[in-house]
Amino acid sequence: MRLQRIAISALIASLPLAAQADILKIQFTDQYGSEKVLEKNDTGLINTANNLELAMSAGLDRRVKASVLDADGEVVSQASSDLIGATDRITVDGEEYYGSRISLAVPGEGKYTLVDEIVDSSGQTVKKINRDLTVDLTGPALSDIRVKGEWNRTMPDGTLLRGPNRFTGIEVKSADTLTEVAGIEVYSIDSEGNQTIPVAAIYSDGIAQTKDWSHLFPNGEDKYELIFRATDIAGNTNELSQAIAWDSVGGKSGQNPVPVAIYDPEHPTATPYRVDGKVLDGYVEYDSGMSVYSDAYHALFRIAKTNSYESNIFGLKVGGWCSSRNCIQENVVAADADHFYKRPRQISLSARGSSPKGSTSMTG
Repeated sequence: MRLQRIAISALIASLPLAAQADILKIQFTDQYGSEKVLEKNDTGLINTANNLELAMSAGLDRRVKASVLDADGEVVSQASSDLIGATDRITVDGEEYYGSRISLAVPGEGKYTLVDEIVDSSGQTVKKINRDLTVDLTGPALSDIRVKGEWNRTMPDGTLLRGPNRFTGIEVKSADTLTEVAGIEVYSIDSEGNQTIPVAAIYSDGIAQTKDWSHLFPNGEDKYELIFRATDIAGNTNELSQAIAWDSVGGKSGQNPVPVAIYDPEHPTATPYRVDGKVLDGYVEYDSGMSVYSDAYHALFRIAKTNSYESNIFGLKVGGWCSSRNCIQENVVAADADHFYKRPRQISLSARGSSPKGSTSMTG
């Protein structure tokens, strides 16, 4: 019987098992429900409050032990196996080892030391390795979404109204406390709930930026929810959104402003101009090539309500389609069922003094 036991022990010792390698693999389910694996040489970043499942190898008649120490060296979590016998084998990545799988509780967020040990039957440590371990459950901070460029406007409900003219980009600030930002994506959701495909923003020195307005705001005139999503190197995410109304549609056929009258109170013969049956004092009907008799005059423009800001947030407002001197001002002079009537922001002065008082030709 003694010879038989010796023969069996020799047979066990001769089995072609992989060499001792302490922690072979760490597995866990992260806070988003994804299964993750850390190989033995991976950086110790985890984003879970669940237990870590450690596959650890050691020789026969040894125990494996794992501990988590805080910054003061105090043990905050610990687990160990029974003595490893001839039948205690684990398979990792197709290789078979003497060893055990143990479950180790995860402490709260912070930086720790993970200590893995091989302990003999008398309780003495025969091998010990210290590794950095960071528990990070918080995604990167995001703040200060800013639309860059001129001519930002605000809708009555406070939503930013913007278009591509003089647009130079949209940026957001981002930072991560425990680890670092791995990347930032940006996407949008339109008023019908349609989402664009997330695209990578350019990230540098704590600021992410995108200029791809045609991808983010494909509908021309619509209200969107613009969303930046940041991910850190531990796998945590965070999002920040902002409502933006985007208008990339310019002139609309049949709806753009047209001059219909001239303010010329000294005109001797012209018929007063009427809107919806009401006389507009001082205005006469516009005709290309007409004569103007007043020292100061300006045009009156008719604008379709469907293309005017008062009825349509994406309609025309000051600027964009007229000169800075003669831009139509915002206040409405008159209105009918389908149109608003507006005058320029500034009165256009005639060439007073350059000729005897009489008439000035108006063409257009």
